[in-house]
Amino acid sequence: MANTQLTVTDIDFDNILNNFRNYLKSQDKFKDYNFDGSAITELLKLLSYNTFYNAFYTNHIANEMYLDSATERSSVVSRAKSLGYIPAPSISSHIYVDLESHINKVTGETPPTGNSFISLLGYSTFTTSINSNTYNFITTDLNSLYYESEGIDYWVYKKNNIKIVEGKPLRYSFTVQNDYDSYLIPNDKVDLTSIIVRVYQDGTKYTYTTYTKVDSMIDGVDGDSTIYWIYEGPDGKHYLQFGNNSIGKKLSIGNVIYIEYIVNNGLAGNGAQVLDIGNYYYSNTSITERTALTITPANYTILTLTSITDTFVEDNMVRGLTSNNTAYVYSFDINSSTLKLYSSNTSFTFNESVQEEMLVGANTVIGATGIISSTRTEVSMSTGGSDLESINDIKLNAPKLYASQNRLITAADYSSIIKHNYPYIKSVSCWGGEEESPQQLGHIFVSVKPKSRETLDLWEKDYILDNIIEDKKVISMNVHIIDPDYVYISLGITAKYNADISSNITEESMILDITNAVVNLNTSNYDNYKSSFYYSSFSNVIDSASEFILGSDTTILMLKQFAPLLNVPYTANNIGTLKYYNPINPDDDELQSYSTTFTCNVSSTTKPNCFFAASNVSSTILTVANSTTTIISNAGSIDYANGIVYVSNVNIMSTDVRDSSNNSIIKMYANPMYMDLTSDKNCILKIDANIPISLTRVRNKK
Repeated sequence: MANTQLTVTDIDFDNILNNFRNYLKSQDKFKDYNFDGSAITELLKLLSYNTFYNAFYTNHIANEMYLDSATERSSVVSRAKSLGYIPAPSISSHIYVDLESHINKVTGETPPTGNSFISLLGYSTFTTSINSNTYNFITTDLNSLYYESEGIDYWVYKKNNIKIVEGKPLRYSFTVQNDYDSYLIPNDKVDLTSIIVRVYQDGTKYTYTTYTKVDSMIDGVDGDSTIYWIYEGPDGKHYLQFGNNSIGKKLSIGNVIYIEYIVNNGLAGNGAQVLDIGNYYYSNTSITERTALTITPANYTILTLTSITDTFVEDNMVRGLTSNNTAYVYSFDINSSTLKLYSSNTSFTFNESVQEEMLVGANTVIGATGIISSTRTEVSMSTGGSDLESINDIKLNAPKLYASQNRLITAADYSSIIKHNYPYIKSVSCWGGEEESPQQLGHIFVSVKPKSRETLDLWEKDYILDNIIEDKKVISMNVHIIDPDYVYISLGITAKYNADISSNITEESMILDITNAVVNLNTSNYDNYKSSFYYSSFSNVIDSASEFILGSDTTILMLKQFAPLLNVPYTANNIGTLKYYNPINPDDDELQSYSTTFTCNVSSTTKPNCFFAASNVSSTILTVANSTTTIISNAGSIDYANGIVYVSNVNIMSTDVRDSSNNSIIKMYANPMYMDLTSDKNCILKIDANIPISLTRVRNKK
């Protein structure tokens, strides 16, 4: 009997075609038919192509249905959305600055009082250069600079810790035309944390309600809640979604949605240290209007300008020079020279000119400009910028955040929620107080590694505690954010290479290959929590760095960098503790522990070129030596088994080494007991950037 079964498991084109042929050959009607070169073979090829396309398409669709196998961003975002996960947006880099303003004195002017202030408008602009690219930083709020002192011919106003963020402010509006519409934010790289949403009852400017973004169902949300959601659409852009009178207040047809937001450059905005300060925080705009105009409340009037000297800022107060009444800027279009003004309370009349104004305390100053007198300011490095969350990160983070159910119970909950809400973080390590010695029950410890720096700033820790953790943690738990504790791996590499290689290959190029291999390894495997250093794996990386390397030998030291207390004696009650998290070798005759040099005070005598060292082989006593002379016989102790060095009984005056921020530091080296190193809790292993590399030529024997 003929085989009438058609094999359907193959998706390869040739196999599909052969399956069709074999099926027909098995039929009695085609028993002696020659398929080679026949017209029916072309028809079978068409059927095979169609089957192949359908199989490929079906397989692709099936893959995109699951978070683990999806490859398209729209599919990954959609699957994550079903888990209640919104991918992290592009976040603006930010920085805190201290600003000082100089207002020129006027002859006979009475000095300001201590309550006098000037107002720095929101979206005032600073510029900076990072890697030869120019970026804008802006203020996000109205800031009051208060009078502080008197200069030679100016008054000094000042405010500290003004937050400025990288990016460009934009505005957009929608008119509600249908029920339950979603509203597209038409820009890429929108910082969703910067969005302000106002809903007006109609096209007038004087009455609005500010809506609040929510990420999940929270207590107190009902049909009257003025809330909105943001989600990422299939086109990669973000959409606003409002309520339905059951969950959140529903919008009415004719409402006007007005949004403000900041478009940013994400990670590229990090690293700004010098800011150029613009001189246009306050407009000095004055236009002349020959025809008398009156604006009544709840209406606006339109002026077409004949000349423009500056820019009107939306919502700023304006006044007619022949009228004591005030109005506000509804909108200003510099391209069409159109200015719209509105009045919210009283009729506003002017018949000569209109001018923006700045408030100085309770007094009004017309046409004040350029409040910042300096042109550049040095600041700490801008941080916090991050790019749109990648597909791989979404796949990793979405299930973890779903498992946490947006509450902080376990250590894994803390890690996933902190990383999702503060994307600038590279890695998080969390553990409970029961793992401490002695135990600290009721306490949670969180250590955070930023993406481009070694530690968080204090304000960043406060932000995480107050804005991310506080509302989600168990009330009885005390949460502590502690810095990473770095153990640097100090390497010395000697590589042997084939002396018979082509003359086009130089030792410099091989050293560069080895250096690049180590840098890539450090980036991918280390500088992270819970990493381990395996000597054999590291050796393989070196040996594979160039095809001409025959073998290598690497020496390993553990290195701790610490900033000592200067001119403050270390005593029994004030001990410096250096943890290596790995056992120290007590049997090395030179390298149990030693350090870079420093100057110390010994019995009121200044001793330069000092360093720490073990007193002798296997000794637990740490000493301070000067050349070959021991000047402090007991400057602490060494715990070899636990890998800890304690510093005491020494008064350090200065150090001979400084870090990249020009801080005085001492580098303390220790020889590990084992060639493999591990990390724990807040410990991070990181390869030291200073790597001596030497090459040895080896000629193959014939």
